[in-house]
Amino acid sequence: MRNAPPVVYPVGRFVWADRVWVGLAVLAVSGPVLWMDGYGGWRAWTIGGICLVAMVLSFGWQRTEVLRAGQLSWDGRSWYLLDSGNTQDMEVQVALCWDTGPGLLLKVNARHQRMARYLWLSRLDEPQHWHGLRCAVHAGDTL
Repeated sequence: MRNAPPVVYPVGRFVWADRVWVGLAVLAVSGPVLWMDGYGGWRAWTIGGICLVAMVLSFGWQRTEVLRAGQLSWDGRSWYLLDSGNTQDMEVQVALCWDTGPGLLLKVNARHQRMARYLWLSRLDEPQHWHGLRCAVHAGDTL
């Protein structure tokens, strides 16, 4: 039984997510081109083109699968996620993946989503509600 008090905690996008994605994409495209350059120009450009198409497709996928900023709330019985694009709370299942003390990595899964999404929450975002959030997350792990 979960006895944690209700809590609302802000969740936000990783500020550097787009920059990290672009950096990895540039490495993914330039790596094969530089590696294959000694073996023949057309092979390097073909592999580079394939990597570029994969990069563009992954960028579109990343835009649909990343959670927007919003709030994660626990009402004493269920978890809800309200992102900035919705006007209604969405019931989600939350699983703890990693607890560092000042940070939590949570796996968030909603019924209508294709894949689980991950949230990194930090004590610095809302220090006054951090203890309540940790109690709610860990309450499911007790008997």
